[in-house]
Amino acid sequence: MSGIVAGIIFFLLTFITGGLGSATEPAFVSGGWPQFLAQWFTNYAPLGEMVGLGMVGLAAIMIYLTLFRTLKVTSPNYALICLGFGVIASAILVSFLVLRYYALFSAAIVYNSAAGSEKPTVINMARVLVYSTYGLFFTQGVLWIFAFLGTGVAIRSSRTFGRGYSWMNVAFGLLFILLVAIAAEGFATPDAPNTAFLFIGLTYVVWTIVLGQKLYRLSRPWS
Repeated sequence: MSGIVAGIIFFLLTFITGGLGSATEPAFVSGGWPQFLAQWFTNYAPLGEMVGLGMVGLAAIMIYLTLFRTLKVTSPNYALICLGFGVIASAILVSFLVLRYYALFSAAIVYNSAAGSEKPTVINMARVLVYSTYGLFFTQGVLWIFAFLGTGVAIRSSRTFGRGYSWMNVAFGLLFILLVAIAAEGFATPDAPNTAFLFIGLTYVVWTIVLGQKLYRLSRPWS
């Protein structure tokens, strides 16, 4: 249920606060960092992103714990890989979101109270703070790749899940290799728009909903 509820809340928060991408990234705002920080207290999208994706990350931890109990019977080694990489990656994702939001929030407070001549310095410091958290993003992305692939292999040996769920996890793992590579390449020019972050976030949500509903149906007496 946690995966389903977290996915629904994510989409509701995204709809209410203005969506991912343009409203949460300074690179997509026409005025760049100055406009993004100046309008911070009237822009609820970053908060929605942090809460929504944060709930998805916490739900993923519970899903991986449940998957381990289900898959360890037939694939104990792959189930352990799935659990370890998945839980660590999800925890790092939540940490990244909180640190990133806190860095932007702190920068917005300082920017809006700084004198005009001090604002460029504040923006440069904000860039350093925010982009320093991207190491966590890259780390959790790599760990999610192993978690997806490990889950796909473990599910393949299980009679509880269909082959479709196995191929879905493998496909997500391969897709993540591409998306994380695109996102990492964008680190060289961090102020440029990078849509890879949007698709990575949507992949998390789709995965938690799909696996969440499957595990929920398996938990029912008639399953």
